[in-house]
Amino acid sequence: MLKSLIVTPLAVLLMVACGAGTETGEQAEGPVPLESATRELRCGCHIEGIGTCGNYVADGDDWLEISNPGDHNLGKMEWCRVKPEIHVMGTVAGERTGDKVKVDTLLVDR
Repeated sequence: MLKSLIVTPLAVLLMVACGAGTETGEQAEGPVPLESATRELRCGCHIEGIGTCGNYVADGDDWLEISNPGDHNLGKMEWCRVKPEIHVMGTVAGERTGDKVKVDTLLVDR
C-alpha cells in the first residue's frame, strides 16, 4: 500500500514535468506544417540570439534552422556573405519541429 502511494504521485509528477515548457503542446505532438509562404532566409551568424552560421528561415518572429539543407543544395553558410540589411526572400514550406524545419519546398527569389 505504501509503495503505491509513493509511486503514483511520482508518476504523475514525471508526466507533468515532461510536458513542462510547451505552451501549446505542439512540440510533444510532433511536426507542425509550415505553410507555403514567402519568408526571409538568413545565415544564423546575422541573427541576434543565434550568432553561429547555419541556414535559417523566418516564421513570424521565430528563426527556424533548416534541418535538411543538403536536400536543397545549400551549403552550411548559404547566406553568410549576404549583408544583414539585404533581405533574401524565398517561398518555403515544410514541417516545423521545435526550432527546426524540414523544408519540402525552397524557391529562392533572385
